[in-house]
Amino acid sequence: MFLITFLLEEFVFSLDEGHCSLDGCSGSRETSNASIFSTRTVLGRKPHPLYDVHERNDVYFSIKSTEKYHESRLQLLVLTWFQSIHPHNLHIVTDTEDSTTELLRDFGYTVHIADCPKGHTHQPMACKCGVEFEQFYIAKENRSHYNWYCHLDDDMYLNVLALFELLDTLNPLDSHYLGQRSINRRIDIREDFKRKNNILRDSYYFATGAVYCISTRLMEQLEYYLRGKEKMMGYSGAAGVPDNMLIGLIIEGILGYNLTEVSTMNSHLFPLKRISTTDLVKQVSGTSLIGLSRYW
Repeated sequence: MFLITFLLEEFVFSLDEGHCSLDGCSGSRETSNASIFSTRTVLGRKPHPLYDVHERNDVYFSIKSTEKYHESRLQLLVLTWFQSIHPHNLHIVTDTEDSTTELLRDFGYTVHIADCPKGHTHQPMACKCGVEFEQFYIAKENRSHYNWYCHLDDDMYLNVLALFELLDTLNPLDSHYLGQRSINRRIDIREDFKRKNNILRDSYYFATGAVYCISTRLMEQLEYYLRGKEKMMGYSGAAGVPDNMLIGLIIEGILGYNLTEVSTMNSHLFPLKRISTTDLVKQVSGTSLIGLSRYW
């Protein structure tokens, strides 16, 4: 368990062409009232330098959070890999407005407050996931450039460059479902759900809900089933599974596509401490508190 303390101090993030350090920003514009995330203490270590912003705009990033983790998780992400992503491509779905969500908006990130029940049971989680999908479809309708939808939980660290290199090997016009299995066996589909939805397969694999990517082509096919919290909650209840399993069920069971396993898309189930330093830089994702603390 790592002790993480966040203090709001003197970091200012410029939304234009300026370049920032933990002491402030220089460049075309600084927001005068953008108070900021700042000095972070991770086991007494100083904050990591800011990352280069990649000029890529075809990946929609969706981050799921909750009020409990705004300070301990979201603020850490803002200081690390969020800074490699243009703010308009990064959407946070959470359940409560507070000073953290206000600051995120000041930085240009989009924050959606999900009107969902709180809790970690199937229905609240499916509800929030439905909001995530809904916001992607709205963004896609307004901007045609998204080729990929990538979801991460708020405790995940993303190696942005490694992800982009992975996506470059694939055609987004094909139907791709990328992730790592959290259970090494196929999951049986309930008979009543199979009959009602004319499903021919008996079982399916699913990616861990902590991190996965879906091509826009496949997202278009999922829209009928999973756009919005009502649909997501309805199907989750009917199938008797949580949101991450439901996504795999719909993709494999109904649409007939298979999960493409990506061994470098690690979650909390695959601790980075098991990975050698040499291989660590090749990983697409990992649990932030474990992975980052090794090098700070």
